[in-house]
Amino acid sequence: MAPPSGRKKTTAKGKRNVSERLVQAARTIIIRDGLAALTFASIESESGASRSLIHYHFGGRDGLLMAVVDSIFDAWRQESEADAALDGDEQTRLMASLDLDERMSADRETMTLFVELLPHILRAPELCERLRAEYREGSFLERRVLTSVSTDVERNDLAGLMIAMVDGLGLQLLVDPDHVQHPRLFQAWKDVVLQFVQSKPPHQE
Repeated sequence: MAPPSGRKKTTAKGKRNVSERLVQAARTIIIRDGLAALTFASIESESGASRSLIHYHFGGRDGLLMAVVDSIFDAWRQESEADAALDGDEQTRLMASLDLDERMSADRETMTLFVELLPHILRAPELCERLRAEYREGSFLERRVLTSVSTDVERNDLAGLMIAMVDGLGLQLLVDPDHVQHPRLFQAWKDVVLQFVQSKPPHQE
């Protein structure tokens, strides 16, 4: 697809900067005003970029929303991969992963964005498939730090619960921030996971 008429060709870095600006603008609008406020006009106003660039970079609003969904998981994915590569024993990597889960769960902006997007995602097959793929990758990354859990079933189940705690406690904190003791609850969850892992015989490949 050619660049919008009247504009010079941009470098790969320039294209990335424009696309990142559009994604960030969409995130800001959704968090601040809700998904219904995400229009071409509002994106233009927030990003300072022409609406033609939305079509050029993303093919339209739905493509931009897919990039926003990806952005929710990008930072978590990068940190999770770094945690799995940490030096030290399994407990060190596991606690780093759980600490990251806690930060994600307590991230009010990210949780607000996710909650705003979820009803739309569930009605859009391509977005729903993208979210399923993100959850599957998240489960894979969680399993990587559960090396001592002896069976694949147990690793899969525990990884699924680790992800569910991020979403569940994050939603509770979003709805009732004055009463949900997020750090204490997450610490209790960490203790449960650690006790479970330590009770298991070493995993045999």
